[in-house]
Amino acid sequence: RAEDLVGTPLLMVKRPYFQNELTNWFGAAYEQMQIVATYNLIYNAAMMVQNHLGVALCLELESHFDGLCFRPLEPTQENGTVLIWKKEQILPTTTRVFIEYIEKCLKDITGDS
Repeated sequence: RAEDLVGTPLLMVKRPYFQNELTNWFGAAYEQMQIVATYNLIYNAAMMVQNHLGVALCLELESHFDGLCFRPLEPTQENGTVLIWKKEQILPTTTRVFIEYIEKCLKDITGDS
């Protein structure tokens, strides 16, 4: 709960969309939050957490950092994401492989074959 984070040094993502989402999640408790830094990359946030600068508010990712753990927010904070590309466009190999990876992950999640 947001109230549980009052008095805890927080590291918040720099992206305005996610800042707004978290501000809404905090609700009235936002004014009491102690945001000590912002970050662009989860790796940088992890290094700050490992050096005891605060607790990072982030999306749950497949990343693993020694000595750190992920704790989901409650109530759950969910966001939608859209990935768009031109269907008939010739894509660089890296982009094509990334899109194929995303499609596979989505099939695994939804159970589609």
